[in-house]
Amino acid sequence: MNFSKLNSILYICICSVILIIITVSLIFLGKDIYRRKTLILQNQQQIEKNLESKSTFYNDFGKIRTFTSDNSKIPVVFVPIFKYEKNNDPLFEEICQKKTKLQNIMASYFTNKTKKQLNSIGDEAIKNQILLQINEELSMGKIEELYFEEFLILD
Repeated sequence: MNFSKLNSILYICICSVILIIITVSLIFLGKDIYRRKTLILQNQQQIEKNLESKSTFYNDFGKIRTFTSDNSKIPVVFVPIFKYEKNNDPLFEEICQKKTKLQNIMASYFTNKTKKQLNSIGDEAIKNQILLQINEELSMGKIEELYFEEFLILD
């Protein structure tokens, strides 16, 4: 009789442990599902926001490599991205036609400055000065913003 009572207690303990494991697993699984749903919702909201936006991006320049005007020619590497009015097809065509010239404008900006000058100017001012030069070259519209996906001044 003692043996069957011990078996019953052991059976109840095993069932309790299994029930606790299942409950904890479901709680963590539920949190993971909630986190994934939240990320998907955030991504959908960002996509909808971009679709509603009146702007689009041109990022076909790739990496541009140039040098500063220092005696030791310090390398500068950057990946520019233009933000411009979404439905301005003539501007897009002009950017495509003048792609090499625009790359040269951006590269020559850095070749006319030393590393010390670039560091003292600051990133935002650099982008604004380059943006002014680029917009002077364009006749079918203006670039709204210039972004750098990558920007490195190497030593």
